[in-house]
Amino acid sequence: MTRLSSLLSRLLKSNRFLAIVSLIVSFVIWFNLSQVYNPVSTRDISDVPVTFRVSSALAADGYEVIKNSEITVDVTVSGKTANISSLSANDIDIVANITGQGIKTWTLDSSDNRNFDVIAMSMNQVTVMTDIFNRDGENFEVTAKSNNVSAPDGLIVDAAKVKDEAFSQIKIKGAQSVIDKIAYVVAETDVNDTISETTDFDGNIALFDHEGKIIDSSYVFLSFDTAKITVPILMKQEVPVVVTFENAPKDNPVKATPSIKTVVVKGPQQLIEKLKSVELEPINFADITPDTTEFVQKIRMPESIESNDGNVEIAVNLEMKGITYKNIVVTNSCFEPQNVTQGLTATMDSFTVKIIGSSSVLKGITADDIVVSADLKSYSKGEHSGVPVMVKFANKSSAWVAGLYTADIKQS
Repeated sequence: MTRLSSLLSRLLKSNRFLAIVSLIVSFVIWFNLSQVYNPVSTRDISDVPVTFRVSSALAADGYEVIKNSEITVDVTVSGKTANISSLSANDIDIVANITGQGIKTWTLDSSDNRNFDVIAMSMNQVTVMTDIFNRDGENFEVTAKSNNVSAPDGLIVDAAKVKDEAFSQIKIKGAQSVIDKIAYVVAETDVNDTISETTDFDGNIALFDHEGKIIDSSYVFLSFDTAKITVPILMKQEVPVVVTFENAPKDNPVKATPSIKTVVVKGPQQLIEKLKSVELEPINFADITPDTTEFVQKIRMPESIESNDGNVEIAVNLEMKGITYKNIVVTNSCFEPQNVTQGLTATMDSFTVKIIGSSSVLKGITADDIVVSADLKSYSKGEHSGVPVMVKFANKSSAWVAGLYTADIKQS
């Protein structure tokens, strides 16, 4: 006991020992005070994500918040240093409770946080769209439009076109109520210049409703935002219309008059300068009779050339003055079969044909002037009905056969 007392006496008289003991006691006192009387401090934290809680009723009907990117807010938190010193943005709850559909503004709520308070936010409200999210999307045709563009004298600015077919259709996903309003989609560019040759531009995608008003695309997602469009610079010219025929007799007795004698066409300058006329699709003489003298024929436009005045077909009147018809029975003696099966003979039953021409020409025509031919390459031995045949004149130059014919033919 005397030895222990002596040791304690020496330690208590040692300044170094007393300093160590004082340090330990001070730490213990500070630690206990910091746990019981920890002072409140503040801290700024950036980019805290906003959580959107859609009411169960809306969620049951498929509604959700639609946004193009995560919405965040900067906050200032207050609390005990031990509680807030290690907080990250994801540890803080900033909530918008969504109870209605459409574009609405909601107040942000931070009351769910524990052990600290949010005392300031960079924004207290947020505006979002709550709608049914169409994830499959809908496809829309893309048309092109160029604004404020002109061409030199003698040339014209034609309607802009989407250059790449891959961009002629766009898929749009997102808010169904917005998609339902879309009437058409345009790739649009402002040229603001005079151009003398066909030029490509970048067109920005814009959405329009049925009244031609632009639609806010903030709540939909486009498969592309821009598309290359071509602004054609063309030349236009008025050219005559030419009526053409097929299966016409050598001496054509019919006078054809188109209802429109000239049309205005447009196309690349180097092609238009060489174009002298445009032809109509041919009128088949087999369709012409004294009772059938009116035809509507499409214009045969050369490649890269099109109508500028909207005319794509033209009515044609045939003057049939002095033209009449006559029925003639053709017999097997008129038949000239082709590709008859080897070793067999082909014969044809008689049938009646209608021939057209002037009275004076028809008066001298008999069955001996008519030739009937048929290709029998695909026909075997036996009787065959309804075989297509060609009926023509052997030597008459101003008459023709009206209609198409078939015959009953036998190979034996």
